[in-house]
Amino acid sequence: MDAILCNHAMIHLRLVPSQAEPPSAETPPKAEQASKRPARCPRQPSWVRAPGLDGWTPHPKVCGDLFKPLAPVLVEALQMFEGDLRKFLILLVVVLRTGEHPDYRAMSHDEIRHGEIEHLPSRGTNGRSIAASLEMPIESVRRKIHELIDDGWIIRRGRNLFITGKAYREIAILQAAVGPMAIEYAKVARSLTGAGD
Repeated sequence: MDAILCNHAMIHLRLVPSQAEPPSAETPPKAEQASKRPARCPRQPSWVRAPGLDGWTPHPKVCGDLFKPLAPVLVEALQMFEGDLRKFLILLVVVLRTGEHPDYRAMSHDEIRHGEIEHLPSRGTNGRSIAASLEMPIESVRRKIHELIDDGWIIRRGRNLFITGKAYREIAILQAAVGPMAIEYAKVARSLTGAGD
């Protein structure tokens, strides 16, 4: 899990909403409607404005290197969560908050995997914060949280949600897929910065 416990702020996305045109008095043919349909505005993630990335744009040279390592992780997530990526993303937010806690960082893999741990240390998060981070409807987030609690993957203590020891053990397959992705991304980073020269 260490490989996927990273900066919580990186998952915040700022969406640019599509601007719908008001209906006209006369309805044009369907072909004409399609040609006049406004283009969808792409998502604008906050990392495009992150320090150190000013002026950087994706390049065809590294496109495959960037997306190829991601595919096995998404495949494992789809299988593990039975196609429900929203559920995966909600769990990921709780995981990220866990990774920010110094007590968690001081723990060993064996201590967590083989110990009787109810839940892992975390800086804490709740449904409303998760909904804001992922820009998902709060009711949808609450439903997925209840499912994750029923699965025994997260636990609620007070207002906060925590990863359970069971979740840590059961996502071992996903952890195994994340490790190679991190290694490949490190190689891409070196190639982009020239650090490997």
